[in-house]
Amino acid sequence: FDQGVTARCAAYVMAHLPVPSEDESTEPAVTPGFPQALALLMGLASAHLATLRYLHQLSGFIGAMHSIEGLSHKERVGNMAESILEAFCASGVQELADAVRDVRDATRRKKRELAEKRRQDMLREMGFQQKAGTSTVLASCVDAVKGAEALEEEHFTCTVCREGYGYKREEPLCAYVFQKRVPLSPLGAAGLGGSSEHDQGFTTVTAFNLIHLQCHHDATQADSQLKKPREEWEGAALRNSGISCNNLLPLAAECLPEENYRRSLEKFWQYQGRVGRVEGLRSRLLGHDLRMLLSRFAEGRSFSADCHGGGRETNLRLIPFLISTLIETLDARDGRERRQLEKAMTKFITMPDEIFARQLASPASAAQQSDSVFYFGALSLALMSREEWRRHRLIFAKRALLYFHAIREIVPHDEAASPETAAATPFQKLRPAVLFVALVDLLNDTLKPKTVGTPETTPGRLGDNLLAPTRGTLHSALPSRAPGRKPKPPRSAGRQDT
Repeated sequence: FDQGVTARCAAYVMAHLPVPSEDESTEPAVTPGFPQALALLMGLASAHLATLRYLHQLSGFIGAMHSIEGLSHKERVGNMAESILEAFCASGVQELADAVRDVRDATRRKKRELAEKRRQDMLREMGFQQKAGTSTVLASCVDAVKGAEALEEEHFTCTVCREGYGYKREEPLCAYVFQKRVPLSPLGAAGLGGSSEHDQGFTTVTAFNLIHLQCHHDATQADSQLKKPREEWEGAALRNSGISCNNLLPLAAECLPEENYRRSLEKFWQYQGRVGRVEGLRSRLLGHDLRMLLSRFAEGRSFSADCHGGGRETNLRLIPFLISTLIETLDARDGRERRQLEKAMTKFITMPDEIFARQLASPASAAQQSDSVFYFGALSLALMSREEWRRHRLIFAKRALLYFHAIREIVPHDEAASPETAAATPFQKLRPAVLFVALVDLLNDTLKPKTVGTPETTPGRLGDNLLAPTRGTLHSALPSRAPGRKPKPPRSAGRQDT
């Protein structure tokens, strides 16, 4: 910093900022030195507060990074820009975090205004007007247009054809995701054994680049016919901003026919089977997947360690659609899996506190169990109504603290080795458990209807409520990093830890 490296890199980046092409299917031109300069800034920003303050004072820098953070490019410049902005948010300095939030909020407001104008123009062309006493048919048409356009407003468009649900309403739109086979018990996840071959699951992360399922198939076929043929996921990684991926998670939408969504979901499970063998109920595997994703937020762990891309912002977008996938899986096959997991949930909630405490008397035994309080907390997002969660959330909060305190001595955590946390208060040591329950509470409160007494409020029909953009509300409540942990600079330009 003192040698002027930061200033020179920032000046180069600002002077050679890529300009998006008018043809969205064409990558913008990037100078050879731009990715390297941006990678240096990303490394410096992730570990040095003085660098962040300098970049904050540099006129137009935050806006410039925001303008390219959604850029899809083989050099991953968009992901590196996002990581720099996330470093501002994770700095612990309110002024720096607010600067990024203000720029992003301004863009969202502008997009909402443009989307509203497009909706009004479309309605006028169709001869519809929103007036008092509008018929039910017209109101449904308006809601359908709003739902599809709201998704496109949030960049929910295919990376190949640049269309979303607003135009191709019957074609499943999927998110490129990276999945990894992992043990489900805390001991197994820590590499200390305690997890059998039959107790394996998978964890999912994403950079949230989207593609139609058909566009993926067409692109894969085209890749196989090249002079130097590409494997399916080798070509997919190029379309995913150079980030590793091995599956496609379909995004539920009101306009998408149910049969098309279910077919794309079966394709998701076919791809998942190639990642690694896992056994058990699909809904249980998805519940643990959701639990592990929420734990990354609560503990401030990296999203990019395995796939070398993606961050908090992109994975936050994944949460509602992972929940809707879980709901759809629960209700498949006449709801048999829902009934099984509801029995397990009822047994957990009605278990006397004395019996739960007795199970924690042996922390090693408790750490070998997969279906912990955090698993049931994740399941509540699909099994409970908003009011049911409010009645039982204190049970989850109390047991989460007891469980995390018990297994903490058995299962090591990254921050436990940090000198800064050697004298941490009890609350700081239990902070991940508190944040996990708080995040589940926020999701239950934000994504679910606030009224009861009608069939539409049952957990099995909550999918439509998960489509509303909630990123701004949720993002403000998420922790930046685990206490006491210092961010590490990336290993290379392709590695983005957030």
